[in-house]
Amino acid sequence: MKINNPNSFIAFNVPILRDYVNTLISIIDEHAQMSPDRKMFGMSYTEFRQDLFKSLDNIEHGSNRINATVSSLKKFSRQRTKANMKWVDLEQVVERALIITQGELKKHIKMVKKDIPTTCLKF
Repeated sequence: MKINNPNSFIAFNVPILRDYVNTLISIIDEHAQMSPDRKMFGMSYTEFRQDLFKSLDNIEHGSNRINATVSSLKKFSRQRTKANMKWVDLEQVVERALIITQGELKKHIKMVKKDIPTTCLKF
């Protein structure tokens, strides 16, 4: 899937960037001790330092989520032949779809009601 190509670039580079930051942070720490009141990007140095590492963690977490989503989509989209068709639990399929889309759903709607007639639950 094409979305995985740029995400692989991100996933590969985050640990390298983390190593660079870890090496540079000791130099920045020393400099910050000489100017304890100095603000960095509108934050105290302590806040900036925490935010820097949190940002790296967030990038890594986001990349991992993209990988998981792409993997789920690949599994979902594989072509099925009659030989490998099987019965599915419709409620489980709907549940998984809700999990995959929960972030977007929360942004745009207040409530989702799952109402699947019992006659449709197993195919």
